[in-house]
Amino acid sequence: VGGCLAALARNTAGALSVLFAYVVGIELVLRSLQESWSEWFFLPNFATVLSGGWPVIPSFSRSTTGAAMLLAFYLAGLVTVTIVTFRTRDSG
Repeated sequence: VGGCLAALARNTAGALSVLFAYVVGIELVLRSLQESWSEWFFLPNFATVLSGGWPVIPSFSRSTTGAAMLLAFYLAGLVTVTIVTFRTRDSG
């Protein structure tokens, strides 16, 4: 994820800024507005995978395998966007 963000932003500081803006500006705000969407956000799924299925977030009920599969899907999408952007921007 970090490598994709750095490639899209063209530097590490840009990648960290995008990650911070996502976590604080988007995910937390959307979670406060619509609690039912939290099962699709990055942080609860990441916490589930890291904890090995221990209930880190009480209202979150996705399995470790399900959370890992969703994160893999998100990563595949991010890698695809990065490759397309990189090829478009840096070729020719």
